[in-house]
Amino acid sequence: MSEPTPAWRNLKLGVFFLLGLVVFMGSLFIVGTNQHLFRGKYDLKLYLDNAQGLNRGAMIALSGLQIGRVKDLTFANRDSILAIEVLLNIEKRYQERITPSSMATIRTQGVLGDKFVDISLGNPNEDFLRDGDEIIVRGSIDWTSTFERGVGILDDLSLFVTEASKTMQKLNQGDGSLGQILGDPTLAKDLHELISGLNSVTRKMDEGNGTLARLIKDPSTLQKVDDILDRVDRVATEAEEGSGVLNRLIYDESLGTRLEGVLVDSENLIDAIHHEGTTGKLISDESLYNDLQLSL
Repeated sequence: MSEPTPAWRNLKLGVFFLLGLVVFMGSLFIVGTNQHLFRGKYDLKLYLDNAQGLNRGAMIALSGLQIGRVKDLTFANRDSILAIEVLLNIEKRYQERITPSSMATIRTQGVLGDKFVDISLGNPNEDFLRDGDEIIVRGSIDWTSTFERGVGILDDLSLFVTEASKTMQKLNQGDGSLGQILGDPTLAKDLHELISGLNSVTRKMDEGNGTLARLIKDPSTLQKVDDILDRVDRVATEAEEGSGVLNRLIYDESLGTRLEGVLVDSENLIDAIHHEGTTGKLISDESLYNDLQLSL
């Protein structure tokens, strides 16, 4: 048998080197991604309206503990609505801890880190989710929209500070009605006198001096006010429930009708006195008045 040529030996050496390099790189990838190729796994799925930056190979955590990787993301029809189906590849040893009450949330590692799926622990009294089952998604924080809202708030705050600075500058310069009021040297004096007057009134009331203090602190005054209120209450009760004239004036329609008739008759009588009869002439006839004066 002929010996291998140097070229053939070099070729075999190169092939072994490439295979070793592939195995080494694969080992680094497996160790770096913390994947366990020889452990049993199963798949769960969830649906999203927006992937929110979640990628294939993203971490899956169970209450913060890594249990798998995102296997795939595809568009799918769910209840006649187009959504994104996310396939979760999870280690089977954690299966009994993920139940129908478990919920998935899209979270971020840090503020601007990679997205991952975090699953909450389920109820131990429930049956676990099986291969191909769907897990419910809980609403997650959309950091992009939150950042945009924060930028808008900062813009509004900057505008507010600018306007406030302009207003303070006008006040310092004495512009406008408020600036003139604040810049008036007599304002502080008037305000001080007002406060002093209020303090004096309060002190007199505390000492019991003056009519107002007596009205507030004198027990007999409070008793008189209480008696007046009792009388008013009795009058109101009698007017509502009693049988006196006040009750009849308020609630008896026939009495009101008769009273209205009396008023009308009185008005007619007064009108007749002014225009007709001896009494009317005595009141309105000036010539009769003059004759009576001459007779006297």
